Amino acid sequence: KEFFKTYMVGKEQLVIFLVTIIVTLATDLLLGIAAGILAKFLVHLYFGLPFKSAFKPIFRVDHPSDDVYQIDVFHSAVFSNFIHLKKKLDELPKKVKIVIDFDNCNIVDHTVLENLHQYKHDYEHDGGSFEIKGLEHHKKLSKHEHAVHVKKVIYKHLS
Repeated sequence: KEFFKTYMVGKEQLVIFLVTIIVTLATDLLLGIAAGILAKFLVHLYFGLPFKSAFKPIFRVDHPSDDVYQIDVFHSAVFSNFIHLKKKLDELPKKVKIVIDFDNCNIVDHTVLENLHQYKHDYEHDGGSFEIKGLEHHKKLSKHEHAVHVKKVIYKHLS
């Protein structure tokens, strides 16, 4: 079940999962986790992750009106740089409209989308408004709701 569930999120996620399991079984848990993280980085690099934004996201926060904050994310939004983005989201006022725009990203991974989905749910439950936009110029790597999104221009070069 877990293999199929992981495959449904994306083929690349199954590869990462298998690398983690195989290395863990062949060596130990710590090396298995390290191999899984390395595999995830390699997959993201393949799909256009600029190394300069692998650990620190590049984004701009605009405040176009009293009750709207827009965050434009550049280059990438992946598991390894999400903590910085989340910290910035947490610094914004409550009960306003937050728009996060990924139009300028090469890659948005499923971990970020899954976490933002939960953040959106919690933020709206507390009386705010949260919108994710800019993914219409990306290709989803699977049909899963939180699948990795890769900029279509980059995806064409890889195909």
